[in-house]
Amino acid sequence: MTIVIADDHEIFRESISSLLTGKGGYEVLATCRNGLDVLKAVEELQPGLVLMDVKMPAIDGIKATESIKKDFPSIKVLALSMSDDPADIAGMIEAGADGYILKTADVKDFMEAVTLIANGKKYFPAQTMKMPSGHREGILLSKREIEIVRLIAMEYSAEEIATQLFISHLTVEKHKNNIRRKLNTTTVGLVKFAIREGII
Repeated sequence: MTIVIADDHEIFRESISSLLTGKGGYEVLATCRNGLDVLKAVEELQPGLVLMDVKMPAIDGIKATESIKKDFPSIKVLALSMSDDPADIAGMIEAGADGYILKTADVKDFMEAVTLIANGKKYFPAQTMKMPSGHREGILLSKREIEIVRLIAMEYSAEEIATQLFISHLTVEKHKNNIRRKLNTTTVGLVKFAIREGII
């Protein structure tokens, strides 16, 4: 996996670059200090993954992510930011980001996020999301069903969900059918529901 890092703080860029090339064995192609620079780097280098800060000069991370996903949809984007503002998180998700992690996360969680996204998964850990007030009021889903909705939205297959939750594949399918019936929606609708309700 080749990586481009976009952040307006040089020390942070260089620290993350050293971590990824040393501990992770990834190849960092470029580090960029603003959104305009990262768009130029992506067009020229076409990396597998972009680590994207949300708050940057010239072009912010949300607009840069929208542009990347429009022109190079196969390139993954992981937001790595100090901001836990729900508006920033929602903005990055809507722009097409594949994950969101706070800069205060520990190294283990950060490397896990990069690894998952490199393998085609999503990474939106619950602890980075501020749940709206009364988030689950009126939702007729059990805790297990909410967890399954979260994993579906993160693009886990039924088999992967079964392994993650230590249940059978048939049980997962039963839960999925119950969830669709309760919410009267499709799988795509479940993803939109998860984003809207702050489940991911």
